[in-house]
Amino acid sequence: MQHILNNNFGDWNILNNYSHAQNGRIWVLWKSPVNLSFVADTDQNSPWLLGDDFNVIANPYESSNTSQVVTRDMTEYRDCILEIGVLDHPYSGSFFTWSNHTLYNKLDRMLINHLWFSYSSNFIAEFIAPEVSDHYLCYSKDRCA
Repeated sequence: MQHILNNNFGDWNILNNYSHAQNGRIWVLWKSPVNLSFVADTDQNSPWLLGDDFNVIANPYESSNTSQVVTRDMTEYRDCILEIGVLDHPYSGSFFTWSNHTLYNKLDRMLINHLWFSYSSNFIAEFIAPEVSDHYLCYSKDRCA
C-alpha cells in the first residue's frame, strides 16, 4: 500500500496506522505548508468521537431549503459515515447548526462509534446558539452532571 501512496501522493506528507493495524485503514495526507503534529496511534478498537463542521448535509431534511435534493456530496458523506461505522451522538439544542439568517443547515455534527456509546452512554452532545460565528458551538457533556 505504501508504494501506491508514494506513487500517487509523492509530494504529500503521509501518516497511517500500519503499526497497529495490518490493513492500515487510516491515512492522513496533507501538503505543505500545513503543519501537522502526530500525537499517538492506536488500534481502531477504541471509542471514537468525531466533531466537526463537515460542510455537507446528509439528508435533504437537514436543510431549511424545502426544495433540497440529494447531491453527490450528500451521498458520498452518507457512504463515508456508514463505511466507518459512526452515527450522530445523542444531542440536545438546535437541530440546525449553521445559518446565514436565510438558510439553515445541519453542517456540524458529533459522530460516535458503538464503543463510545457503550462506554459513555450518559453523555450528550449539546449545540449552543452562536454569539459570533455562523456555526453553533457543540460539546459533549455528562447528562448526570
